[in-house]
Amino acid sequence: MLMDIFQLVEENGSKENKAPIKEFYPLLKELSIITLKKIFFNYHFLTTDHINILASVRSDDENESILILCGSKNSDKSTLVSKFLEREEQQYQICAMEYTFARWNAGNVRTVLCEEKKIGHIYQIEDGLDFINLFKSIRLDNMMNNAAVIVMVNLAEPAEIWTTLEQFLSMTRDHLLKLLMKQNDNVQEMLIRKAAKPYESHPDKRIVKPYPIPLCIIGGNYSDFQNIEPEKKKIICRSLRLIAHLNGATLQFLSFKMDNLIVRGRALFSHFLFKTSLSKSICTDFNKPVYVNPGADSISVIDSNIVRSESTTYETVMKTYGAEFTSIFNKKENTNKIDEQLFAAKEQFKEEAIDSLNFERDQELERYVKRLEKSKL
Repeated sequence: MLMDIFQLVEENGSKENKAPIKEFYPLLKELSIITLKKIFFNYHFLTTDHINILASVRSDDENESILILCGSKNSDKSTLVSKFLEREEQQYQICAMEYTFARWNAGNVRTVLCEEKKIGHIYQIEDGLDFINLFKSIRLDNMMNNAAVIVMVNLAEPAEIWTTLEQFLSMTRDHLLKLLMKQNDNVQEMLIRKAAKPYESHPDKRIVKPYPIPLCIIGGNYSDFQNIEPEKKKIICRSLRLIAHLNGATLQFLSFKMDNLIVRGRALFSHFLFKTSLSKSICTDFNKPVYVNPGADSISVIDSNIVRSESTTYETVMKTYGAEFTSIFNKKENTNKIDEQLFAAKEQFKEEAIDSLNFERDQELERYVKRLEKSKL
C-alpha cells in the first residue's frame, strides 16, 4: 500500500496548487503519523494543498493517550506525577480522583509543519469503596489502543500488597474486556496481539493471562523496603514478580530518595504516555531495585517449587501463591472502609466552625455515655 501512496504522490505532486486525486484520501487515513512524515520529507515538492491534507487525515487519537494511576494509599502516586511533570509540590493525599495532563513536542528543525504535539491525560484514583466506579467513569471507548495503567503498592507495608493487586485485577479486567469487545475487529486484533506478543514462544504461554492494555506494577517506598528482613524481602520480590509475570505487566521498584530510580520512573511514565523507548535490561536480585519487562521472567525461575503441569492454570497459581503470601504477612481483614479521618486530618480541609461543632458533639456524646454507665450501676 505504501508504494501505491508514493506513486500517487509522484503523479499528483507536480501539479501546482492542486490537491491529490480522490484515491489519495483513504490510503492516507490508513497510515501512521511517522509514515506521513516520510512521505512529506521524501516528496518535498508537495503543494500547500497536499500538506493540508496530510494534516487533516491525522487522527487525533494518535496524538492523545491515557494513563490511569491507582493503587494503595501512601504509595507516592501524587509524587510520581509531580516528578514526571517536574513540579515542586509537597506530597499530598488525593481525595477520590484527580486529573492532570502532560504535553510533549517532537519538533524537527527542517520545518514547523513537522512538529508533532502529543497530549497525555493522567488520572489518579485513590483506593476505596468507589474505586471501580471512578475507574469506569474514564472514557476509554475510543482510546484503548493508547491507554495504559500503573498500579502502585507500598513495599514498606507488605500486608497490603497481594490484596491490593488481586482486587485491582479482578475489578478492572472484566470492565476492560467488555470495552475491548465493543471495539472494531482491527483494534481488537491489534490489542490482543500486542498483549500476547512477549509470550509467543514463552514456556508459560498457556498459563499467563495478559492484561487487556499495557500494565505496570510499581513498588513504591523502596528505601524503607530495604530495612525489611532479607527473607521477607525475598518473598515480596518473588510474589510481585509472579503476579506481574502472570498478568503480562512491567514490574519496577521506585524510591524518590534515589536519583537513578527517579529517572527510571520518569522514563516509564514517558513510555506509557508518549511511546518513548524503554530499557530492556532486567534485575531480579531482591537486594536491588527489581525491574522486569513483560515476558522476561519465568515461573520456574521465580519459584522452582511451583509445579507446571497440564492442571496448572493462572487461577490455581494466583490462588495458591496468594494464600501463602497473606498467611506469611498476617494480612488484616480488608473491610474496604474509607478512612473517615482522612479529611479531618488534612490541614486544607479544616473549618473552625465545623470542627468546633464536631468537638462539642463528641464531648456531649462522651458525657451521655458516662451517665448511661452510672445509671446501670
